[in-house]
Amino acid sequence: MRGFLLTHPLVVAALSTFQDEVIPLVQRGVITNREHRYNLPEAGEAIAGLHEGRNVGKAIVWVADEE
Repeated sequence: MRGFLLTHPLVVAALSTFQDEVIPLVQRGVITNREHRYNLPEAGEAIAGLHEGRNVGKAIVWVADEE
C-alpha cells in the first residue's frame, strides 16, 4: 500500500480544494521538494541533521545501488 488513507470527513471535504490549488503550483515549480542524500557511512550525520533542523526536506541514506 502506498500513500495515505483519506477518510476523515474534514480531509475529504478539503481534498478537492487542495488538489485544485496545490497541483498547479507543483506543476509550475512554485512548490518544490528537497532531498538531502547521504551515503551509508554518513547515516549518523543524516539523523543528526534531522534532529538539529538542518534537513528541511527528505533525508535519504543511500545504502546500495539496485542491481
